[in-house]
Amino acid sequence: FKTSKGVGYSAHFVGNCLVLTSMKVKGKGFQHCVKYEFQPRK
Repeated sequence: FKTSKGVGYSAHFVGNCLVLTSMKVKGKGFQHCVKYEFQPRK
């Protein structure tokens, strides 16, 4: 999704990690990996 300022954000899961990608400049950005432990509902 994108903000009104033109900054694009995307998030996806890799294994049990949530990877957040922020694109501020076209072609440039940074990724942030958040370790997330999934708890199955009983």
